Amino acid sequence: MAARRASSLLLLSAAASALLLSRCREPTQIMLEVTTDASCVDVRGTSITVGSAAAVEQKSPAARTTHCSSGRVGSLAVVPSGDKDDEVAVRVVTGVGKSPEACIDDGYQGGCIVARRILRFLPHTPVELPVFMGIDCLDIPCGATQTCFKGQCVPAKVDCSGTRGCVPNVGDGGVNDAGQDSGGTGGAGGTDAAGGSSGSGGSGGSDAGDAAPDALVCSGTTADCNNSAADGCEVDLSSDGANCGTCGRDCVGGTCTAGACSPATLWTEAQATPTRLALDATHVYFVDFNNGAVRSVPKLGGPAVLLASGKNATRVAVDGSYVYFTNGSQAEINRVPTLGGTTELVATLPQVATGLTVDTTYVYSSETAATGRIHRIPEGGGVPTVLATSSWPIDLAVNSTHVYWPSYENNGALRRVPISGGSFETLDSNTDNGFAVALDATHVYWTVLGTGANKGEIRRLPLAGGTAEVLAVTQAGPRGIAVDATHVYWTNSDDGTVRRIAKDGSDNQVPATLSSGGIEPLGIAVDATAVYWADDKAHVLRRLTK
Repeated sequence: MAARRASSLLLLSAAASALLLSRCREPTQIMLEVTTDASCVDVRGTSITVGSAAAVEQKSPAARTTHCSSGRVGSLAVVPSGDKDDEVAVRVVTGVGKSPEACIDDGYQGGCIVARRILRFLPHTPVELPVFMGIDCLDIPCGATQTCFKGQCVPAKVDCSGTRGCVPNVGDGGVNDAGQDSGGTGGAGGTDAAGGSSGSGGSGGSDAGDAAPDALVCSGTTADCNNSAADGCEVDLSSDGANCGTCGRDCVGGTCTAGACSPATLWTEAQATPTRLALDATHVYFVDFNNGAVRSVPKLGGPAVLLASGKNATRVAVDGSYVYFTNGSQAEINRVPTLGGTTELVATLPQVATGLTVDTTYVYSSETAATGRIHRIPEGGGVPTVLATSSWPIDLAVNSTHVYWPSYENNGALRRVPISGGSFETLDSNTDNGFAVALDATHVYWTVLGTGANKGEIRRLPLAGGTAEVLAVTQAGPRGIAVDATHVYWTNSDDGTVRRIAKDGSDNQVPATLSSGGIEPLGIAVDATAVYWADDKAHVLRRLTK
């Protein structure tokens, strides 16, 4: 019987049997149902390991899937290889922005959710084991006999024979726990069951009367990415550009080597100088400085579109309908429809317009000068409102309450001002030549060029202020910065590299190099699947699948 499943949980261990869900007798089995509240676009894969409590942390996963749809990851049937009341341990690892294999290697840090369960089989009784991979457990590894549950470490052992069900005990009677873990599981009726080994360490074998395994076994770096047994393990994850490292990870023009994508060229033109960029759901919008132009190109590759020219464009931002850009020589802020059309004047500033960002109502821009200003302008155009006067504000970031900026000067500062106006605050007074800034829901991140070669730093602090953390040091001219759910990304213009580091500091100031060999990478942006940057002196716009 051919095995076709909605998601591919690949059976990598032969110590136990996979079961079909439609049986005519009650089997001894545990049915995992794995769900998550992490954004599925960020989930890079989930692995499941089954074994004894003493050995499960050292074992290789029995099953793996890249599936995630509406919070559902998949289901897995486990049967005993020994006695029908044996104890078994289960470890589930979900990678958010990284693979589950990398999570295991990194001690479940830097974008990882790990859940553990220790329980007993109930003879001739199907046991439903809901495992909820909560984002509140991101990067909380707990001990080998513990599990993270609702953001805290609790015992991994669960009693499935009682009234609580297979839910970790946090001492509150289990009412809320059961609601969270069982929500959205849809019962035991899944379509992607596969077998895993039991904790007894026996030679395998199925429950009496159970069917033989009906699962495709893949080894090494091969995988069944099309969920069809007919063509076997048709993909080599180490070299397949459309399934690089995991099923569905497309390098989009880059090559796949050892399961990692190389950067791809999205756009290049001799003598062009792409410097800054912005993203929407489908396109990259970028400044071509030498040509005074603003262009767009599809994220997945294709012809570029010239949106505006002859405007000495320096910075760019985008909302749902328009691309906004600064015109440095004329101190203007302009906009043009994202699909192309007539360029409109939004505002003229007293001095050179540099920094640029937008929210749903306003455009924000900075004048980079000794007597610089932070301006707010209605998106459709109008008279600028001065929110703050500050020396050399070069870049801006905005959230629902404040505008943030670093100052490009020796002994400078990182500051913020309410978007409605008022007094500005100095959050960090030791920002020596601050350059680029980015925000997430809790922190502000910025680059510090320092004074002299390789003096750059990547810093962060809470949005409301506090003690600044240095995430990376000795960087060679960090000019652009972007953040996603787990990492900070930046360009180093002086050594031609693109790098990233974990936002929570777990990388111990040791950044990963995503790309090297550039000439002068400047602007950078990220979405759920890729990193994009502009290298003006290499005349190229690049994309790298995460």
